[in-house]
Amino acid sequence: MSKELKVWQAYREFKELGRVVRGGFGSCGIYPWSPSYPTWQPDHPLPPESDLEHTAGMMKLARLISWYYPEVIGKALLDDFIFGAEIHEMGERTSGDILDDGTRNDAEKDALETKIIETYLNLAPEPERLRGIRIFGEMRDKTTEFGRTLYCLDKTEAILQAIFYERSGHPGRLDYKLKTFGSLSERDRHSIAAVNTDNISDCWAHAFAERAEREHFEHRAIFLGIIHAAIKETRGVPPK
Repeated sequence: MSKELKVWQAYREFKELGRVVRGGFGSCGIYPWSPSYPTWQPDHPLPPESDLEHTAGMMKLARLISWYYPEVIGKALLDDFIFGAEIHEMGERTSGDILDDGTRNDAEKDALETKIIETYLNLAPEPERLRGIRIFGEMRDKTTEFGRTLYCLDKTEAILQAIFYERSGHPGRLDYKLKTFGSLSERDRHSIAAVNTDNISDCWAHAFAERAEREHFEHRAIFLGIIHAAIKETRGVPPK
């Protein structure tokens, strides 16, 4: 395959992320997610967010962290973080956004997405293909500081987007997810009980904080500080 064709195919595959709707926000009532599911806020639905927009948000957040917290993302590693943001959702361009309703098999999901991402990376030159496989593997397995920090970047961007929707008058609610699926994951139920609300900004922040503390993510205080600042600025009060 010629280099010209590889460039086109890699670009085309990446842009396909623009067709993948972020189901987490849709199932929580912020926008229509799928013709198969109801819209729980029909009076003011927003345009669906795509995986491509989430990817762009992660890339921007990585750069902001490198500016203000160079001890977390130094200049030497910034391109690795941006590469990780670029590829981490590529598996969903085929599988879609598989949500956790309490029955999802995470091992099967990870295996499927890893296979799709590795196929995408076959379009890259060999050194970059191997770098991409390493980066995604570290994020998936969270066995290195880099992988754990990239994971924090992913979760923080999603929570900040939830806060952004709330600021715009469209808060996500786990009650809508319950109506959609008829069940919630154990994590969802635990977070609702812990923060005494089904607002996804609070629930997702709580779930992230618990995991970050439990697994000793090195830079959790910085990412949680950014989330708390966003909620406080949006509501005028600290998060629950």
